[in-house]
Amino acid sequence: MLIKWSQVKIFIKPGITDMRKQINGLSVIVDVKPVMERVKRKMMQK
Repeated sequence: MLIKWSQVKIFIKPGITDMRKQINGLSVIVDVKPVMERVKRKMMQK
């Protein structure tokens, strides 16, 4: 995947940002995705 840097927008928010809830949500997605892929494959085999 090639990134076109001329089309990228970066937003910077001054101050402190608490990323704990966002990181926890992302870790759940990463943890569940491989399981869901296996379930999908099993369903397609039937």
